Amino acid sequence: MMKILFVHNTAMPYRLPFFKKVSEIYNVKFIFTRFERSFKRRGMSKSHKIGVLEDSCYDILKNRFLFENIIRLIPKLLKEDYDVIVGSIDYIPPSAFLETLLCYIASKIKNKPIIFWSEEWGWPKHPLRRLISPFINFVIRNCDAIVVPGGKHKEYLISLGALPDKVFICLLYTSDAADELDGVDLGGRRI
Repeated sequence: MMKILFVHNTAMPYRLPFFKKVSEIYNVKFIFTRFERSFKRRGMSKSHKIGVLEDSCYDILKNRFLFENIIRLIPKLLKEDYDVIVGSIDYIPPSAFLETLLCYIASKIKNKPIIFWSEEWGWPKHPLRRLISPFINFVIRNCDAIVVPGGKHKEYLISLGALPDKVFICLLYTSDAADELDGVDLGGRRI
């Protein structure tokens, strides 16, 4: 069975059914890099109880000081045994940008495919964005695939240099209704 290392910032309640379904189909290890920060920013409890994922394999990286999550992510990317990395494309906070780059670099060092997941459809004009655009656009142009939740997201990433045949729409729910719509085939089920 294919082994996936899935690096994501957090496990928001609305995304748990998707993560659960992926873990039922594949041998996946989730690494949540900014779990507490994401919950705190949204005014939610920072409890580490993820409920539906209790039978899944996951790590929650600590963030007690600036870039601690990055320091903890590096050995996981380089030492863990997997067939493919799934990461996120983001640039704020700066640690998110570093996660994107680390996932890309680790995939190249280990000669493994890299798939990025992005919900971006128009980054705001931000000084940091202008500074890192060349790096993000390089990753977007050179990754193996990008998974997005909708057409607007797909158009945006293509405008940043993604090849149209490498950008896939994946519905972020697991209803059987997804079988009838455009999505990504994960082991016979469209998700």
